[in-house]
Amino acid sequence: MKQYYPGIYIHIPFCHSKCGYCDFYSITDLTYTDSFIEALVREIKLTSEQFNSSMEFDTLYLGGGTPSLLTKKQLETILNTLKTYFNLSKNLNITLEANPGTLNRQQLNDIQSLGINRLSIGIQSFNDHELSLLGRIHNANEAVDSFQSARLAGFEDISIDLIFALPDQALDDWIYSLDKALELNPEHISVYNLTYETGTPFFKLKEAGHIRFKNEDDELLFYKTAIDKLQQNGYIQYEVSNFARDHKLVSKHNIKYWNHTDYLGFGPSAHSFWQDRRWSNKASIDNYINHLKENRYPDRLEEIIDDRTKEFEKIFLSLRTKQGLNITEFDQYFKCSFLNKYKNEVDTLLQGDLARIDNGNIYLTSEGLYICDEIISNFAHL
Repeated sequence: MKQYYPGIYIHIPFCHSKCGYCDFYSITDLTYTDSFIEALVREIKLTSEQFNSSMEFDTLYLGGGTPSLLTKKQLETILNTLKTYFNLSKNLNITLEANPGTLNRQQLNDIQSLGINRLSIGIQSFNDHELSLLGRIHNANEAVDSFQSARLAGFEDISIDLIFALPDQALDDWIYSLDKALELNPEHISVYNLTYETGTPFFKLKEAGHIRFKNEDDELLFYKTAIDKLQQNGYIQYEVSNFARDHKLVSKHNIKYWNHTDYLGFGPSAHSFWQDRRWSNKASIDNYINHLKENRYPDRLEEIIDDRTKEFEKIFLSLRTKQGLNITEFDQYFKCSFLNKYKNEVDTLLQGDLARIDNGNIYLTSEGLYICDEIISNFAHL
């Protein structure tokens, strides 16, 4: 049986400015960075006292926010603290999220020298007018320069993010961004459908009728265009939004979420999942720092995962992946027949060409993946 190693996620909650579509927790007051690092060190130490120190972790993901805003010294403090209190694999896969507007050659050399071996660059678009609309602080030329500088600094595993279905976005503009991404030949590409999350400026503009958002047919066209173009150029789709040039180049950390593998999260708003228990820190930098000054955990939401929730999450997470759900493994683990218990849901998907069954797996088609959240909700009520 394949051995699964847990991962570690660190949420770095700092940005130069807030993008209008983003609902991840972040702040623009960079004067908090030193206090945040001190609190993070305490949280890591406190958490290590609860876990078996021999447990080996093989992925570390520094997300945000904009982790590339941190100095070399601050990043080094985080890494050294983790090495002190946790058993990190000798082959640790370390991803750092970066914004092209915060990267320069010296910083990239510093990041690479710390042992960070994977970059995830939030390019989002190669069209300047779209970047302006999104509120990004970089332009298209800076995005290309950042990528090329990362290559020169020695990074051999780079992922880039792109967003589609922007207001008034032309299909030709989306194809242009895809083509520019392919010219760079990154190891990994993530493509995300723009969503209007409650509370974001984009959501408020949409509700007020000030944004001409795409309809579902247009969104599906943009999505299928990305799938076709990326696959034609050798990229393998392994999840709803994620493509890799080779199976070995998938996001080794993010795939833990879809496999229901244990992981620990640190920082304000960070989530953790460990042995059927899930918790998340409150999304507040003040709460985070003040509690940890007193060596207390920040306020948290906690949940015990019961059998029914575990079953639904297995379906939910598996159907997000291209390979889908292994029916035999499901039946053996949950001691029931998936095809019998969910017969109506499965028949509806098959008849609508939204899913297929092959080699013992049920998986969603491109049309199914596009509306996967809607499809998966149908499995929640049983």
